[in-house]
Amino acid sequence: MAMSKIKRSGGLEIEVCPEWNKRNKALLALPWSYTFDDLAHAILQALGWDCDHLYRFCLVRGGTTFNQQIQRSLKIQGPELDAWDDDDLYTEIPLAELFSELSPKAVMYFHFDFGDDHFFRIVVKKHHDGISEGSRIKPFPASIAQYPEYDEGEGGDD
Repeated sequence: MAMSKIKRSGGLEIEVCPEWNKRNKALLALPWSYTFDDLAHAILQALGWDCDHLYRFCLVRGGTTFNQQIQRSLKIQGPELDAWDDDDLYTEIPLAELFSELSPKAVMYFHFDFGDDHFFRIVVKKHHDGISEGSRIKPFPASIAQYPEYDEGEGGDD
C-alpha cells in the first residue's frame, strides 16, 4: 500500500479496553499525524506499562468471533516484525493513512507481548477537528498489572 502525502487536521477519539475486561475503558484523543507506534505508546502510557515487547495492530475486516476477526484483519506490524503478506503495513505510518478505515465504530485490536498475548480492543468513537496533540481524556478506571505478582516461593529461582 503506497503512502500518500495527505495532511489532515484534527484527529480521532478512541475507546480502549482489555479484551478480558471490557468494562475497564480508557478514552484517548490522538491527532491524525500520530503514527500507529505513537498510538501504541499512548496506550502503554495510559496503562503505565513498559514497551519492552513486540506488538501489532489488527484492524477488523469481518468475522463474528474474536479468532475470525483476528484472522481476517489488516495487520499493522510493529517494529522488529516481518510482514506476512503484501497487505500488511508497518506501525510507522500515520493514522491518517487509514482515515477511511478508521471511521466511527471501526474496531481494531492492539496485540501486545506475544508471550502473554495481551489483546486490547479499540473502538473509534468519533473524529474531531480540534485535536492537535494526543491527550488522555479518561483514564482506565482500574489499574491493570503488566506482570503478575508472584507469592514468595512461586516461580523464579531459589
